[in-house]
Amino acid sequence: MFFAILSATLSATLSAPSGLLCELQRSPALGVRTTPRFSWIVPACAHGSDHQQSAYQVIVESINGTQVWDSGKVTSNDSIAVGYAGPPLAPGTKYTWTVTTWTVDGEGGTCASARSSPAVLVTALWDGWSSAAKFISIASAPTFGYFRKELTVPAGVTSALVFITAPLETPLLANYKLWVDGQLVDVGPGRGEAPVWGGDGTFRSLPYATLDATTLFGKPAGATVAVALVAMHSRGASAMLQLQLTLADGSVRTICTDESWAAFDGDKHRNPGKPQHGGSAGTGFIEYIDAREEPVGWKAAGFVPSSSWASAIAAAPTSSQVGMLHAKMEPPMQVYDVAV
Repeated sequence: MFFAILSATLSATLSAPSGLLCELQRSPALGVRTTPRFSWIVPACAHGSDHQQSAYQVIVESINGTQVWDSGKVTSNDSIAVGYAGPPLAPGTKYTWTVTTWTVDGEGGTCASARSSPAVLVTALWDGWSSAAKFISIASAPTFGYFRKELTVPAGVTSALVFITAPLETPLLANYKLWVDGQLVDVGPGRGEAPVWGGDGTFRSLPYATLDATTLFGKPAGATVAVALVAMHSRGASAMLQLQLTLADGSVRTICTDESWAAFDGDKHRNPGKPQHGGSAGTGFIEYIDAREEPVGWKAAGFVPSSSWASAIAAAPTSSQVGMLHAKMEPPMQVYDVAV
């Protein structure tokens, strides 16, 4: 009996904070501020007893394990929206964070938790996109544009972050779809919004998604990876993407959409036209797909483009578009493989 009680007490004492949130997002928290806020669930000090947090310690580290900020042991019962108080985090960068708590139980006893498992956060491009990032389109201005680029994986990739947007068209929510080596990564960007963080009440129509694609670039150095996207807009499809590869030595390689991307007139395949049998759910057109025109395999590495492919047209965002760009406040759409 004594050993059973001792075992239960030790397991409770050594439990760790759970439910870690950054800017109210579960890990990985994507597109967060450079001075974010943290929340967590405080573990019990002992089984069946009332308890209250008496102190906490938050530690933020870079992905190579370098400590960026240590709050130290802070005497406080706050566990919701606890503010980051270190040096501003770098924009467009991936970090991990952990929390340790101290609690007081109903009998006046105190105990320290174990350190939580690391949670991931990725900051948005708060100092702006790369000057190399351009909106890519096709001369014929089709409703659907297919774009692709093959990349050679450098040695020591520790982080692969993607930032992507496309001009919106009401009522559509998906003006782009993104794949890496044929795997669907994201659909977006969703609706525009008036940003809350640092916002001025102005509606901004170019939200961009922040994505963590690190696992998709976890390949041997020299391997080829295909990045493919479909853009859609009735006045001509276009999209803009920025990929940041952080290497083990701390250097960052940035790849952006530009004229080096290959482009295909997706209307040849999707054949959009006026509805012939009823409405079109507000899009103004229906796809009458001609499967014979599909560029089979175009989302995968090793695809050989036919003469129907050409270099994309690239244009830097206008000053108006730059003013409309903003990091999405909500997480990007979650994409899952489902067995059927």
